[in-house]
Amino acid sequence: MMNVLIIDDDRETREVLRTYLHLKDDVRLRVEKRGSRAAKCILHHKFDVIVTALHQGPVSNCDVARLLAAQNPDTQLLIVGKGSCSQSLCTIIGPHGWLYLKEPVSLDRIVEAINWAFDRARRASDETKRADKYPSPMQRPALDPSLLAHTAQQESEG
Repeated sequence: MMNVLIIDDDRETREVLRTYLHLKDDVRLRVEKRGSRAAKCILHHKFDVIVTALHQGPVSNCDVARLLAAQNPDTQLLIVGKGSCSQSLCTIIGPHGWLYLKEPVSLDRIVEAINWAFDRARRASDETKRADKYPSPMQRPALDPSLLAHTAQQESEG
């Protein structure tokens, strides 16, 4: 199940994205109009994908990216923005591989980016599960040497 948060101050965009994402079986969706409410959601819930198109106001795209980088940098973030990505925003999103879409952008391009983010989030989740199941040698607890000595003694006696 993918947990998705849509943050957009444009009602029509929110509704179109909500309609598209409700067609997917494995999506749990939260939609927020204001960045301040979305920030509270980010603090209290883990999202796999966040799509935001906040431009100005008390909480902007840059604020959402900063909060997400601090709270849960594994979340896939798609930002739809006016003009070029500002230097401060690029500095935040760059290391995470998050995506910035410059307006005007078609709905098809946003849907394509959301599907890309889903694939990326699934791969990250699969890698985490695999790492939990088969930890690397560096993550495995050290073997107790007395256990090895006990096993060797049993083999020599048998």
